Amino acid sequence: SVVRQKRAFHLVAFNGAVTREVAMPPGHISLDLIQQALDHRCSGGTSFDTVILRATEILRTSRTMKQADVVMITDGEDSLEPATIEVATVVTRTEGVSWFCVGVGPDAELGLQSLAPIATSMVRVRNTDDADDLIAPVINLDR
Repeated sequence: SVVRQKRAFHLVAFNGAVTREVAMPPGHISLDLIQQALDHRCSGGTSFDTVILRATEILRTSRTMKQADVVMITDGEDSLEPATIEVATVVTRTEGVSWFCVGVGPDAELGLQSLAPIATSMVRVRNTDDADDLIAPVINLDR
């Protein structure tokens, strides 16, 4: 896990724009801090391009984010611009980044179809009551 491996953690919350960022350096992370970072409601549209471009900027400029695991959790849908796909693909190839995409809710499949061009793996969660069992392996990201 991020905590056990003492990895850096950077949250970028989004809707139609980036709404919140929380960065935690390696070795200073706890499960409580991660839970607090994730406890943020994002509503008001969906823009995958905005958050993916912000994530790739962080991945390119951060010394602690090499070979990062990017987890995108969404209940929305959007289509990716070809330029966004290209940037994400280059960062995946040059920085060893993995993109784990989690679609939540009844329309999860639509969001995942949009993210398929960059996704390393995808998980669909139709009912959030079942989310713990399905998302836990993605969040732990043991290698």
